[in-house]
Amino acid sequence: MLAFVAIVIAGLSGAVVGFAVVDVDCAEGADCSTANAVGAIIGGLVGAGGVAIVSVLVLRAMSEWERNQTFLADRSEPEPDTEPDAATDTTSNDAALGDAPAG
Repeated sequence: MLAFVAIVIAGLSGAVVGFAVVDVDCAEGADCSTANAVGAIIGGLVGAGGVAIVSVLVLRAMSEWERNQTFLADRSEPEPDTEPDAATDTTSNDAALGDAPAG
């Protein structure tokens, strides 16, 4: 939503700038209404187009950053052990390994 509002504001600002540039160049007393309209349209399209490109790039970067943060958070969590630890394993068969106590 914020990106859309920024694009609309940039389009309006570009239209004002385009109108003003053509109006300054217009000769005194000449009818420049068509030229002013064309200048406003072109200025609005250029302004909105530029901000739209930047908005898309920013939204993609934010999405990628969030995805990477989630990936790193998932990697940092230890996985539960499914195999018993050798130091605490009391069910091993020492006789099968040939390590039976002498007795």
